[in-house]
Formats: sequence, C-alpha cells, structure tokens
Amino acid sequence: MKSFDLAELPERWVIVPPKQLSDDALDGVLQEYISREGTDYGLREVTFEAQMKQAKRAMFDGECILIFDRQTECCQLLSKVQLKELVAESAREIDE
Repeated sequence: MKSFDLAELPERWVIVPPKQLSDDALDGVLQEYISREGTDYGLREVTFEAQMKQAKRAMFDGECILIFDRQTECCQLLSKVQLKELVAESAREIDE
C-alpha cells in the first residue's frame, strides 16, 4: 500500500492539532463527536467519560486526526485509515 502523505489533503481540509485547542474546545469537539457517533461497544457498556478518555488519548497518540472542513464548517475525528479513504474518495471526485 502506498504511504500516505498529508500534503495530499484537499485545501478545504485543515488538520487541527489537539494541542492548539483549549481544554474546553477539545472537550466540546470530542463530546459532539461521541454523541454523534453512537458507537456500539458490544456486550460491555462504556461510560461517556471512558469514551472521552479513549478519544482524547487516540488524538494525542496520533491514532486519530481532527479535521476541519472549511466548506462545511464541520469537524471530523478520523482514524488514519478513514482519512486515507476520504482523501482517495475526494481524488476520485476531482478526476470525474
């Protein structure tokens, strides 16, 4: 698989490093993401606080990337795989 280069991101998307956000802003983005995502954790119930900690840790560990879309003015929290798929999809749309 070809390595992924963040320079391939469409200009409308901006990567937002979590350290550039205040604690309140980061918590707000993560709360909105978690409540929108509706993640199913299987047989074991996971508390909202645990989900927040997991999401925050994933961001600071680089497993997930926060993207701001200038066109829609929305944020998305994406895994690296999801980001690669989104970039590939965007490239296909441009080619068409």
